[in-house]
Amino acid sequence: MAATIQDVRRRPLNDITEPYLFSDEDIRDALDDAAEILGNKGIDIDTRQGAKAQRLMAAKDLIADYLNRIKGRPATAVSEGSNSISFVDLAATRDLVECDLQEIMDQFGGLPGEVG
Repeated sequence: MAATIQDVRRRPLNDITEPYLFSDEDIRDALDDAAEILGNKGIDIDTRQGAKAQRLMAAKDLIADYLNRIKGRPATAVSEGSNSISFVDLAATRDLVECDLQEIMDQFGGLPGEVG
């Protein structure tokens, strides 16, 4: 029941229109990293809540990496064909994902340390 690439792509990233903003390889790497981190904290990603935590942690990391790459750009939005994405929207999505992830981590017994 671990999170899949399509789980992350659909929600919370909403990266469902080609060309995708995040590659399958990047999402898989983020999922693997999240699985390792959660596993080290004793969280089973094969449970419903564990898979959700994995999905949210992977999405948070993908968004943070993307925002770090574009941080210095003067534009506030990017358009490509009929697709557009706002950097502000991604930052807001990252904040929501972090809140959701912290709530799940708190349900796992208030594990010490920050989300991430």
